[in-house]
Amino acid sequence: MQVSSLFHPHLHSHPTLETAIWFSHLRWVAVAGQLLTMAVVEWVLHIRLPQNGMIALMTVTATT
Repeated sequence: MQVSSLFHPHLHSHPTLETAIWFSHLRWVAVAGQLLTMAVVEWVLHIRLPQNGMIALMTVTATT
């Protein structure tokens, strides 16, 4: 591997299926992180959250 490839990685000028799959996985990790954060705040910190509104926002994240 050349040193220059580390600083200037190959960039695609058009979207690829690989990029779309990566973004899909990233989105599901984001939804899982939001659910985990919500659970920790509710059960560990004992702070009541507006669950309906937060789940609605997570649904928007999952579907967009």
